[in-house]
This record gives sequence, structure tokens and C-alpha cells, in this order.
Amino acid sequence: MIAPGPRGHSLFGELLPIRRDRLEFVLRMRREFGDFARFRMGFRVAHLVSHPDAVGHVLQDNHKNYCKGIGLAQAKRWLGEGLVTSEGEVWARQRRLIQPAFQRQRLTGFSPVVTAATGAMLDRWCSEPGRNVEVASQMMRLTLEVITRVMFSAGVANTSEIGVAFTATLHDAMDRMTALAAVPDWLPSPGNLRFRRALRTLHAMVDAIIHRHREEGGAHHDLLSMLSAEGLEDRELRDQVLTMLLVGHETTASALAWTFYLLASHPWAWARLKEEVDRVLGGRVPAHDDLPDLVWTRQAFEESMRLYPPVWLIPRRAIADDEVGGYSIPAGSEVLISPYVLHRHPDYWERPDEFDPERFSAEPAEKRRRYTYLPFGAGPRACVGSALASMEALLILAMVAQRCRLELVPGFEVVPEPLLTLRFRHGLAMTPVLC
Repeated sequence: MIAPGPRGHSLFGELLPIRRDRLEFVLRMRREFGDFARFRMGFRVAHLVSHPDAVGHVLQDNHKNYCKGIGLAQAKRWLGEGLVTSEGEVWARQRRLIQPAFQRQRLTGFSPVVTAATGAMLDRWCSEPGRNVEVASQMMRLTLEVITRVMFSAGVANTSEIGVAFTATLHDAMDRMTALAAVPDWLPSPGNLRFRRALRTLHAMVDAIIHRHREEGGAHHDLLSMLSAEGLEDRELRDQVLTMLLVGHETTASALAWTFYLLASHPWAWARLKEEVDRVLGGRVPAHDDLPDLVWTRQAFEESMRLYPPVWLIPRRAIADDEVGGYSIPAGSEVLISPYVLHRHPDYWERPDEFDPERFSAEPAEKRRRYTYLPFGAGPRACVGSALASMEALLILAMVAQRCRLELVPGFEVVPEPLLTLRFRHGLAMTPVLC
């Protein structure tokens, strides 16, 4: 049985509405056609799957039949064979190598890196009270600093230039994902030229990190040391470092920025965050051992990731024919799972569009249906660094709340931009008000 869906344009299918507003498109597909919607993206057939049982089938139960799909396939142009884009035995080997770097017992030693970098950022903010800051890019800068020091024992220079480069590569992947036909790599088009400049910038950064690490002769017991000890070739080492830099800072920064936006949009929520932080910490810098007591802080962060999940789309491609929810999934077709849709599904969330951190208190969480909340993905390819990301985010939220309150700049328009991660199209202008 073929899943229902729109007729679409004879040539473009649904590419035009997808390019106009990707988030509205996936919401409309579920709203109009239900939990299984079939549509065309040019010459490609895609299925949007929004039922938790079907999500579990694709990501967990029958995951070996699904490889990385549209979007991530395009990202392989610059991420190479990193953990996010590799498949099969290559991916399994990489996962085994990288997993120990994110073990929970190592996180305690990472918290001082997070608090030191956050303290330096807050010192800059507080040195010019009343001055607006662009919080989305500030979070990118902060989380990039943290991930390089935690994973590679090195800082980075020119973070703004690196941020521009990452943005260019993400736009390139999304443009290719939603194009009828990709522009050949050899053609000196404006998009290809921007992509090449961005790739040169990112490769220079990664090569500098690797070179510095080798000069220090393995003085650090970090991820780069673990990978180097396995004898990875230079290209594979670069792919892994670049992948870890992207996923290790991009998603956490996005989640933090959306959390600050929601807290500022709900003053009562900011007041409650401030009350908890002051009560638990008493003015001191937070440490890893404080995290279990920052209960409401965690709930606010998790609710933010429900409304604005950093990874808004999980693409897969069927290797062989399959059947999901009674509907046929032909080999080669795309299967799209959208946490943005699942997290706002009215069948599984009461008042799904409202910001309510209490829904993540212990009792409701125990009653939550599996595969309806996927901020870090699910199945064997769930995010390897989820514990680090959560720890980092809670420490940053607590430290910011200790020293200032972020207010939205009046009249500033907040527009989501769904690339491979859920960004802000025009940034996030806010004003720190000192406590």
C-alpha cells in the first residue's frame, strides 16, 4: 500500500514549498496526510514518518536496512567519512574508537573547561552593560571553544571566521538537498566558490589542531590522542576532528540559544531559573556535582529542545524494500523523521505549542511514549556526545542566570532557519541586564 500525499508539481514535486518554508512543510504533511506522508522531491521519492512505532522501526528495529539519507549525503562533501556520515563497518569502528571519550566518568573533569570559558564570555558581556549581544553567534563561539579544549586540548583563533565557514557548508548541504539537480563541483559558481573558501578555512583550522597536538607529543589524554594511537591516516583523522567540531558545538549552541529565547519570552520562567540557581549554588561557580540539584534548569532545557530540537530532521534511505506502518517503502526512497514534528504531535503532547518545562518532571517523563522525544536521535546512531552536551548546557544556563538576565531586543524578529541544525535566520539579538 502506498502512503497518501500531495500530487505535487510534475517535475519539481514538492521542492518549491520545501524551499519556501521547510518547517511549515513537514508540519503540513503530518497535519493533512497523517503519520505517513509520501511526496516527491524532484526525482526522489520521500516518506515523512511521524508515528513513534514507525520511528522505532527505522532507527532501531530495522536500522541495518537504512543508511544516511538526503542532506547528510550532501554533507559528506566536506565531512568526509566522519562519524556522522560513514556507514557499516567503517562507522562501527569509528564509534568504538570515539565512545570512550564521552564516558560519563570523564565528564567531571570537563566541567572546569566549560565554566572557565563561560566566565570569560560573561566578563565581556558585563564589561559593557546595556549593550546588545547576538546570542546565537556567542553560543557558537563559546561551545566551539569548549569542544576544542575538551576533545583536542587546544583553543581556536578566528572563531567568527570559522563560524562563517561552518554556515557556508551547512547552506551548501541544504541547497543541494532541495535542488532539482546539483551544480557540478567543477563549475566555478558563486555557491561552489563560497564552499571552497569555507572548506579551506575549516581544513586549516583542523590541520592546525592536529599539528599542534603532534608537536606536543601526546601530552594529553584526549580524543585526538585516542584516534592518533589507532594509526588513522591523515584524511580520516581530519574527517573525525571536523565532524566532532561540528556536532560538538553546533547542536549545543543551537539548543542554548533557543532556550535563552524561550526563557526571555516567558519572564516567569527566567525568574524560576534564577531562584533555583541562587538557592542551589549560593553564588559559587557550578560544578558537575551540582547538576542533579538543578532540576528545573534541566526541565527548561529539555522543554526548549522539544519545541526547537537542534536536529530537526533525521534522514534515512531504504537499502531494500520495507514496509512501515502498513505502507510500502521501496528501496532507494528517502525516509524522513522530523523531531520538530514529533515533538509537536498533538496525539502525544498536551498543548504541544506551549512552553511548559513541568512536562519534563519525573512523573510525566516516565509516562512518555518511546520515540516521541528525540533531541539526540535514537537507536545505534544516537548522538554519542549527548551527556556532554547536557552537562555543558546546564552549566552555561546556571552561570548566565547568576550574573544577568537576557532580554529580547524590542522589535527584533526571530525566524527559525532549518539547515542541518535549527538555527536563527537573523541571529538572536538580546540585552544582558546585570543581576
